[in-house]
Amino acid sequence: MCTLFTWYIYYLVKKYSFPEEDESIVRNIWEDKARIALNQQLTRARKKAMSKENTTNIIDCLDKGPVWINNDDWNQMIKDV
Repeated sequence: MCTLFTWYIYYLVKKYSFPEEDESIVRNIWEDKARIALNQQLTRARKKAMSKENTTNIIDCLDKGPVWINNDDWNQMIKDV
């Protein structure tokens, strides 16, 4: 199974070239950007779920996650908060 980073590198190599010694720098930047983007997406999903349920308590949103997140994963993330 290919990771998102693998696909990114495949795209990068096909489109752009960079020295091999810079791979770790590119990977770190990519992971930082991906982490920030995912965090923003999850924040928006949480706020939307709480808005739909008209609550300020995320626990009330169990089983009410977005379609792009598996229900078990959504519930686990809520419980881990």
